[in-house]
Amino acid sequence: MAARVEKMSVSLGLDMTEFKKGLNKASQTLRSVGRKMSVASAGIVAGFGAIIKRAAATGDAFHKMSLRTGETVEDLSALKFAAERSGTSIETVETGILRLARNMNDTAQGVGEAKDSFERLGVKVTDANGQLRSGTSVMLDVAEALKMVESDTEKAAIAAGIFGRSAGPALLPLLKEGQGGIEALMAKARELGGVMSTEMAADAAAFEDAMTDMQTAMDGVGREIASGLLPKLTTMATDVSEAFANMSE
Repeated sequence: MAARVEKMSVSLGLDMTEFKKGLNKASQTLRSVGRKMSVASAGIVAGFGAIIKRAAATGDAFHKMSLRTGETVEDLSALKFAAERSGTSIETVETGILRLARNMNDTAQGVGEAKDSFERLGVKVTDANGQLRSGTSVMLDVAEALKMVESDTEKAAIAAGIFGRSAGPALLPLLKEGQGGIEALMAKARELGGVMSTEMAADAAAFEDAMTDMQTAMDGVGREIASGLLPKLTTMATDVSEAFANMSE
């Protein structure tokens, strides 16, 4: 009987040893997984932070661009996609629309160098009530009308006259898409979720302003702290310099 108990104890002891080994191994694995998950979580948080920061900066930029041009954030963000797909940029589009707006205003008053270009294309700059149309709608009409102009040289000259000497030629790859092509690209931007709303852009602008306020306040606190410490630090640095100078004599 005693032999059996001893044998069982030995057997149990061996089983417990293996169990402990397995438990330790599992514990190490869990700690390793935990560390990896912590790193992954930190990466995910940082990634989302970068995405939010980029979205806020983009929204703020569109908000301000909308104020400068008078175009909607929705149209501008859709045009950004269309412009980039055509090999140009939203900055070039903005420059062109700003020049277009000035030329539309002049043409509505019967003056300006672009008046003949609008008439050549048959593009109206005002609506039925005599109000200036949006720059986006006029640009689309110009793009469609340019398809009827056979000479590439004349197209470039007309684009330069309407959108400016720098922006006009740069916009030709986009304008050559015609109204249908540009609208299709703008629709694709909406489909891909690339169009920003006016509300989101305004929220982004408010966030960027708040961040600027916070940074300014933090800088102010830093200056206050530095104002009290700098004289003492200057004295300390002077004393240390003099001490080293005396040691070398």
